[in-house]
Amino acid sequence: MTANRKQNGDILLRGGKVVNVFTLEIEEADVAIAGGMITGLYRRDTASPAPGSYGQVIDLQGAFVTPGLIDAHIHIESTLLTPPAFAGAVVPHGTTAVIADPHEIANVLGVDGVWAFARMAERLPLDVYIMVPSCVPATPLETSGAVLDAEAVAQMMDDIPGAIGLAEVMNVPAVLAGDDDLLQKITAARLRALPVDGHAPGLKEEALQAYISAGVTSDHESVTAEEAWEKLRRGMRLLIREGSAAQNLADLISCIVPATQENISFCSDDRHPADLLREGHMNAILRKAVSLGVAPALAVKLATVTAARHYRLPRVGAVAPGYRADLAVFSDLTAFQTQAVFKGGQMVASAGKLCEKAGDARTYADRPCFGEGSVHLPPIAGRLAPAYDRDAEVRVIVIQPNQIVTGQEIIPAAHIGPAKDILPVAVVERHGKSGAIGCGLLRGFGLRRGAVASTVAHDSHNLIVVGVDDAEMAFACETLAEMGGGMVAVAGGRVLAALPLPVAGLMSDEDAATVARRLASLHQTVRDLGCTLAAPMMTLSFLALPVIPELKLTDQGLVDVNRFSLVPVLC
Repeated sequence: MTANRKQNGDILLRGGKVVNVFTLEIEEADVAIAGGMITGLYRRDTASPAPGSYGQVIDLQGAFVTPGLIDAHIHIESTLLTPPAFAGAVVPHGTTAVIADPHEIANVLGVDGVWAFARMAERLPLDVYIMVPSCVPATPLETSGAVLDAEAVAQMMDDIPGAIGLAEVMNVPAVLAGDDDLLQKITAARLRALPVDGHAPGLKEEALQAYISAGVTSDHESVTAEEAWEKLRRGMRLLIREGSAAQNLADLISCIVPATQENISFCSDDRHPADLLREGHMNAILRKAVSLGVAPALAVKLATVTAARHYRLPRVGAVAPGYRADLAVFSDLTAFQTQAVFKGGQMVASAGKLCEKAGDARTYADRPCFGEGSVHLPPIAGRLAPAYDRDAEVRVIVIQPNQIVTGQEIIPAAHIGPAKDILPVAVVERHGKSGAIGCGLLRGFGLRRGAVASTVAHDSHNLIVVGVDDAEMAFACETLAEMGGGMVAVAGGRVLAALPLPVAGLMSDEDAATVARRLASLHQTVRDLGCTLAAPMMTLSFLALPVIPELKLTDQGLVDVNRFSLVPVLC
């Protein structure tokens, strides 16, 4: 790729192959850009504009031009990065826009947290469109750092720049029961003609139809083709998720057919920084989709214009006249390695690197909204492991590898211990509210010694800890409190590895490479302690989410998600 430059700001991209997301054709065409917008496409078998009339002419040498990629649903905080650091990681891979649900920081800091997030997301080479959090807390079965009622949610829809809809409605039982506050939030979005994201794992038949009738328009929680097809048949938009913990693309690939393609988009939901740096972001999903048999142009469509249409983003998502010049240039349509990325007609990344540093988090938000000192623990000594008799039967959370859903088992208490991979797990309220501690038992984490703890614990982000005994678990909790939040692995009274997350106990103030390096060290340490999971910290973080089946743990205790009620450890 070569460039010739003159003084005026107009750009001509010559010699490329344009992916047309309207017709799914690949066109050999030059792309003209002026004032940040695409002004024309000129097929090379017709008259092209004179190169001399452009300030910059870039020869793409046969590379492929696509719209800038759009992630249809992501929680940026779950990357452990602030929005500027996140932009630095994903823009070089071709992403130019994300639909972000900042309910992680909202659960810790409330409205102030969402505003801080919005300010951090300003002036980036990435459009961060905000879906206003709908369920803070996600359920009444946990203690969050804040509560967002219908009035607060409606106010944010009106006031926060970049707010484009209502984020995933996770409290399905409340919707089905006609909860007034939650239905008011959905109504507020509908009155403003804004989309309403859903969260409906396993929901079907009459319950699914009632949920859709309440006003929910999309869902990203399908894990089987049967589930996804039912949602598509009932008019929902299907967001196919391929993240670090939940990887559903292969199981849902059969849903991508001509009749459904306008109603499907790709999303990542949650992605770890090492995966972003090593594999990419939306381009990694494109790579996998094509490897599974999806036509390249169709895959690009599902990562661009279908999301733009659903979320009503004006003039983005296509390479066409009158559309914003948010573009990705790929060397091919199989590996999807980026050569260049344009945002508003300006080259913002080249050869996989940002042209300008995205900026440090503290440039974009003032310190009072940063949430330092967000870990306030109650007394924990002797409270982290459940009590039981050796001849009793106990209920156990069972991890499902590469999924955020869990199972449950009833086993003899005599099996508890590292030898049988049955470990104590606890969720400690860390917002200084209730001081509650929920205790349970966990199979599938694999620790043989020590303890692992994190203040990233969806969605209320209390402190979650798993270990071989109460003493190791307590030391891990105390270490996190001293750090001000983060992730830690300990053994024998020593800190073996740690990742500080000073921004609300959720995000680092470092760049993606630094966070990825420290997280990799932490993961290796956790594996050295016996864990065999591919993404142990992300898996741990979802064990506290009581809206994903089947058995989860909050600060209030074990939650049977299917029954939406607390259940005892002892059976």
